[in-house]
Amino acid sequence: MDDPVKEIKGVVRGVIEPFSAREITRNIDKYFTEDAFLMYPLFNQPQTANSRENLKGIYKLIRVFATHSTIEFHAVMFSEDRLNATVDLTVTVHPKFALFMSFKLHYITRVDLRKERDGKYRIWRQEDNFPNDLKRSEIPIPFIPTFTAAYKILAGTIIGCVGRFLLAKGWLGV
Repeated sequence: MDDPVKEIKGVVRGVIEPFSAREITRNIDKYFTEDAFLMYPLFNQPQTANSRENLKGIYKLIRVFATHSTIEFHAVMFSEDRLNATVDLTVTVHPKFALFMSFKLHYITRVDLRKERDGKYRIWRQEDNFPNDLKRSEIPIPFIPTFTAAYKILAGTIIGCVGRFLLAKGWLGV
């Protein structure tokens, strides 16, 4: 990328939205460093000198199970030096083996960039996160969002009460 601030949305679209896995791998070659790696909510890819090849394999496998994915961007933020970006987005996924279905996955993605010898910025680390509130993550799991919300309210209430008790007793520090 010559200007990551202007180009990052196109780069993200270029590795998620194309139907062709070959096009996705060409984009990975273009926009990721050779040692690029992915940290995902369900797995972490180890960083190696040639980890971009495994990254292409990961995106290929994603393409095997999902097709015609589309992205909706909510926010894009950059550090002042343009070497770190955070992208808040929702991916609409269409499972390949259930074309009548689709579901949305809300991600908060962080990418770390490096300026290479040719003057281009490339991604060397990508970290995808689901929001910790499963209801906001838009993952279609019945009853989990309700259970999570109830748990968080209960945990917040208990933590608040325990903290107030410790304050009242003057225990565990002033």
